[in-house]
Amino acid sequence: MVAVDRRRDELAECAEGPIKVIADACELPFLDASFDAATAFFFLMYMPIEDRRKALAEAFRVLKPGGALHLWDLRIPVKSDEPQEVYCVMLRIHLPDREIGTGYGAPWVPEREMSAPAVAEMAKSVGFEIVDQDVGAETFRMVLRKPIEQ
Repeated sequence: MVAVDRRRDELAECAEGPIKVIADACELPFLDASFDAATAFFFLMYMPIEDRRKALAEAFRVLKPGGALHLWDLRIPVKSDEPQEVYCVMLRIHLPDREIGTGYGAPWVPEREMSAPAVAEMAKSVGFEIVDQDVGAETFRMVLRKPIEQ
């Protein structure tokens, strides 16, 4: 298992176990077809729109044929005239043995909007197939698969 983040402090918070690699998701330091699966947990929201496609393309590159990218992220609406500089969402996550309260937020600037359909379109444009998705009012989840035959 490998955890990747470009910030050392974020990796320091990661649980023990995975190999921790400081890297940019747009330029992963791994060989093509290195992984059976990958996860992207609330990170596209921090990227400019033009970098989101690059990150998805890199995930596609490092996945083996048939591999899956499990993605969770935040819907960010188009910036309104409100003075708010950050778009935030508080979440309650229900697990079998406990409930977790957390929140996510990102700079709320023009051209930072994000939606499940927009991410799905980007994912398809780099070659992924969408095999499952769940779209809520504030968040979305997708399972993207790299086709076995290309």
